Amino acid sequence: MTAPAIGFCPLSWGLGNRLNGVLNHIPKGDGVMFGWPVCPDHCGATWEDLFSTQLNVLPWDSMSAPKEWTRLTQDYWFNPAISGQSMEEVRQFIHSLKPSAVVRARMVDIPKGTVGWHVRSLAPASRIAKRDIVTVPRDVFLACDYTAQLMKSPNVYQTRMAQRSDYDKGRGLSHMLTAVADWFCLMQCESIVEVGLPFKGFRSIHSTYTDCHRLIGIPVTNLTRD
Repeated sequence: MTAPAIGFCPLSWGLGNRLNGVLNHIPKGDGVMFGWPVCPDHCGATWEDLFSTQLNVLPWDSMSAPKEWTRLTQDYWFNPAISGQSMEEVRQFIHSLKPSAVVRARMVDIPKGTVGWHVRSLAPASRIAKRDIVTVPRDVFLACDYTAQLMKSPNVYQTRMAQRSDYDKGRGLSHMLTAVADWFCLMQCESIVEVGLPFKGFRSIHSTYTDCHRLIGIPVTNLTRD
């Protein structure tokens, strides 16, 4: 039997990019296994720290990997043709993802019908000017990467321990746990409004953080001025 091919993603990939890598390489039979980056200097978060769903991912903790591993390059763009999964299989996998106990403790109860807002202020390609605060309606759930945005949006639902830093730069384990809690809370929202990076399709430069939400059919409206 041929040994499974193993892919690993760069440490610099954020949560959305990593999840797309998993979607593109969902382990199936003797198919591809996925290398999940773990590094104390980055966030130090293993798959098990973030998700209770069992998955055959292999942690690695250095800038190098065994020779037989294949470095993934642009697999952060969702592309079901890579793994051969049908869209239904992809959606089933996304629905199967459950938070770890630590992540679940940071989540908040969101009333049915709540709209989620996803604001990307600190990403390098963000269209939001540095230090600008986006006006967010009352009683929405707010997920963002900028602590000042949270502090100046008092009448919204927020995850617990809501300190933030740029999703696309080095961050501690606490930040990654909160980012995943935000991700799961957005899954509970009726719809999502997205600001910061434009969306012109899965193969364009955009915030991959909400790709899974789009894939399972949650309406996502992008208000970014291109």
